[in-house]
Amino acid sequence: FLGAGAILKQRDKNDIRGLTTAASVWLTAAVGIAAGMGREATAVLSALFALVILAIVRPPKR
Repeated sequence: FLGAGAILKQRDKNDIRGLTTAASVWLTAAVGIAAGMGREATAVLSALFALVILAIVRPPKR
């Protein structure tokens, strides 16, 4: 499971960490596959879209 090792849950708390990291690992793999298949425009646009999302969107406050 790609990225599953990045997801951590603490036993004593209902707190899960690493979901964004795991999703970023999946995205990196997808961008690499797209580039390897000769779809450079798709790879570049996907990477730029992800960077914008990661820079703008913040996790909700509890």
